[in-house]
Amino acid sequence: MAAALARGTSAFCHLRVHVSRTDVIPPLRFWLLTAKLRQFMVCPMTPTTRIDREALKGFMGPDGDWAKQCGLRVRKRRELLLFSLADLARYAETTLQTISRVERGELVPRDHLKGAIALALLDDMNNLWPWPTREDMWNRSAEAA
Repeated sequence: MAAALARGTSAFCHLRVHVSRTDVIPPLRFWLLTAKLRQFMVCPMTPTTRIDREALKGFMGPDGDWAKQCGLRVRKRRELLLFSLADLARYAETTLQTISRVERGELVPRDHLKGAIALALLDDMNNLWPWPTREDMWNRSAEAA
């Protein structure tokens, strides 16, 4: 941590403090400046914070809230295009059971299958499987702790 502060960065949120070469700031004042800036950062991480990886796996993994939300997006898009499950499975070159499991949130597909499903649905992969925000993941981890 001391090395990170000496470089002008926070060890946890990568905040950079740029000091011009003409400015000379004594080390104690520099440390106080970076400590003051860290108080206003959005990042809730502290040296004692533990991330509950199991809670995040439960959120983003099969049967998690994120997987179910993404599955619902796939289903809505499929229904908007008036595709049956069999049509989507044929267009994405996968099985009907796989598409059904994805829509129910029981399966988080790998990237190649996400891409095939997105292409079959004439949509972008990021629209169907958007990454959760840092705040969402932090809140899930904090709720479980």
